[in-house]
Amino acid sequence: MYNFRNLISQGIRNFSTSTKTKVYELKTYNVLPNNIPAFLELLKDNNGKSSNRLGTWTTEMGSSNQVISLVEHESLDDRQVNEWNSKFQSKVGELVEKQDSLILREFPWAPFKKISTQQADENKVWELRTYQSKPGKLGQWAVDFTNGFTERKKISEPVGVFFSEFGALNTIVHLWPYKSFEDRFRIRDLALKNPVWVETVAKTTANLASMESKTIVPVKL
Repeated sequence: MYNFRNLISQGIRNFSTSTKTKVYELKTYNVLPNNIPAFLELLKDNNGKSSNRLGTWTTEMGSSNQVISLVEHESLDDRQVNEWNSKFQSKVGELVEKQDSLILREFPWAPFKKISTQQADENKVWELRTYQSKPGKLGQWAVDFTNGFTERKKISEPVGVFFSEFGALNTIVHLWPYKSFEDRFRIRDLALKNPVWVETVAKTTANLASMESKTIVPVKL
C-alpha cells in the first residue's frame, strides 16, 4: 500500500541533513475595509521580529481585503520562541476581522525557492492555488502530480508546492509567479497543449474535493 508519510520522510532525509523539521506558515489576514495601509505599516514595523518572513502580498482577485504572508520556521519549536509579542497582536486585533494560519511542509520534489528581490520586482502577478484533496487521497495526488511536474516546469515553475500539517488538513498549496496577467494566460495555454500535463491535470483533479485560486500582488515591507 502507498505510504505517503514514509515517502515524505524519505524525501526530506534525501534533501536535508538537518535534525529539525522546517515548516512554513501561510498567514491570511482579513483586514477591515480601508485598513490595509495601516496594517501593512504595522507589518513593516514588526518585520524581523518574527521568524523569517519570505513574502507578503495583498489579494487582487478571488478574495478582497486580504493580506497574505509566508513565513519560514526552522521548526515549530522555533515558532514558539519567535511568536509575535502581545503588543503587536493587540494592534492587529484593531485592524483585522479574522486571521488564519496554515502550517505547511514542502514536498521534497518541489523545495521552496527563496524569492529574490529581482523576482519580486519582475513578477507583478502571483497566483496562490489551494486544493483540498479527498480524504485518504493526498498521497495519490502527489504521485499523479509528480508524473507531469517535470513537463510543467519546462514552461514555468512555482516557488513552492506544500501540504498542510496543521490547520485545514489535506490541503495542497501552490505559489506561482507571473510577470503579468497576460503572461499567466500565455503560460497556462502553453501548458494545456502538452498532453502529459493534460493527463496529469485529469488524474490529479479526480482526487480533489475543492480548488481555489487567488491572484495576489507582492508588497514591499
